[in-house]
Amino acid sequence: MRSPFGLAFTLSVLVLGCGDDFRPASLVDRARLVGIEVVIEGADGRAAPLAGETFMAQPIVLRASDDQVLTSAWFACPLRAARTGTPSCAGPVLSSGDAVVGMTPPMMVTVPNDAASRGIQSVLFAIATCDRGAMPAMVMDSPSMLPTCDGGDAEARAELSVMVVPLALDEESANRHPSLDDETISLVAPDGTTATWAPPGAVRDDCALAVDDPSLPHIALPPVLRDGEEVPEEERTWTLQITSTPDDRERYQAVLFGGAPPMDAREVVQISHYVTAGILARQFSAIEGLEDTTDPSTIDWLAPDPDDVPSTGRVVHFWWVVRDLRGGAASIERTACVVP
Repeated sequence: MRSPFGLAFTLSVLVLGCGDDFRPASLVDRARLVGIEVVIEGADGRAAPLAGETFMAQPIVLRASDDQVLTSAWFACPLRAARTGTPSCAGPVLSSGDAVVGMTPPMMVTVPNDAASRGIQSVLFAIATCDRGAMPAMVMDSPSMLPTCDGGDAEARAELSVMVVPLALDEESANRHPSLDDETISLVAPDGTTATWAPPGAVRDDCALAVDDPSLPHIALPPVLRDGEEVPEEERTWTLQITSTPDDRERYQAVLFGGAPPMDAREVVQISHYVTAGILARQFSAIEGLEDTTDPSTIDWLAPDPDDVPSTGRVVHFWWVVRDLRGGAASIERTACVVP
């Protein structure tokens, strides 16, 4: 059995791509799909669909500029539980979408009414993407069965992403998305000065002229040399902070193997960090479920070298993509202007 765009149903990867790019995974220099967020009409904030419901899976796409585009083709099917951990389809395709150049549209899926009786606990998405104006296509006789890119830029990159949406048995116990709407994001300068970071506004290329804007704080870089000595990296290392409260991590009943009774648990929140320039100290942060901490999550960011920044300034985008590891996801973005 084959998918609408020629991919064999049995998949052994979560994300695969082509190329020999060894840059940090947190660096975004081209359009990228990093996740999906479930939207259910009339169920604001709920991440787990019920049997019979139609839900929208909204792609979380990161891009360094508006002219960067991503094209996707996809299919969704019931997920079969596998002892090997290899995701595969337990039945026919539920929904699919063909590629349209420059589009990464939401994906609509209706959960079968008899999902519970058929043992369907999750929906699997297989998403092929290409950037730079290319169209994703599958090569069935390829040993890897990775997507390839047709047309567009010669340096277009193909990726295959496999993502899973868990279903809920009832509305009361259904998982909800992490909420970032009430969080405060701060930017801490090397000298310890802290500024509250507002959501992005209108971004302009000559950002050096857009001063006194909390949505586009200015980061003035020190010179490479001072009095003939190299300026230490500490003077261009900034700290990014995002607040968190215990309420952000839901309590739930964890199902155990071997017939053991369910146990009380609390979500672990994983934060994926992304940036369009400079270097982040790490890609992932985590807030453990059992902690009642209200301390903000912090990460250091080494600003770009002054030689890589034009006199008009360089707009840098930062993203926090938050997952509760039970199917819930949310993302938030901030921008800054780096000036030499």
